[in-house]
Amino acid sequence: SVLFQWGEFGGGEVDIASSVLIISCFALPFYAIAAYFVKAFHSQKDMNSPLKAAVLSFLINLVLSIILMQEYGMLGLAWANVGAAFFQTIFLAAKFKGFDMKFIFRPDSLYVFSISIASLVMFGLLWFFKDQQYFAENKLHSVLELLTYIPLGVLIYALSLALLGFPELKYFRQKMGLPN
Repeated sequence: SVLFQWGEFGGGEVDIASSVLIISCFALPFYAIAAYFVKAFHSQKDMNSPLKAAVLSFLINLVLSIILMQEYGMLGLAWANVGAAFFQTIFLAAKFKGFDMKFIFRPDSLYVFSISIASLVMFGLLWFFKDQQYFAENKLHSVLELLTYIPLGVLIYALSLALLGFPELKYFRQKMGLPN
């Protein structure tokens, strides 16, 4: 509502847009992993596999958009993007030589478990705080709410990672001169 609720774009439109954004969040991990794979393919001078993955992603997005849009409208389009990102990532993982899917879930590799748990803790606590009425319903208070929840989310996420023993956080604390 802070960013979009102006003029003709009212509360109902904000609710619809937020639903689309929430669905789109499910695609973010797939986009991040796909970007990692694309860089890995490029480092091996293989430009063909990422191109095939992009074409596959486009076609899947097109088909899913047509199918899901009929029943779910713009929410269907958001789910089509999630599906396309998922299949693009799976295609790239399958094509990458020497990549074992178990690598992602090993505790000493990409730390998917720690990141997932910390993300869920942050999501749960922010969802809880969102439902509380700490601020009045006007634009200034919405800005204050946003300026409160973003640092709070960062703090919850960092504390969760610290409790889970996330190694990059230890490195960051050392670089900042903070105690372990």
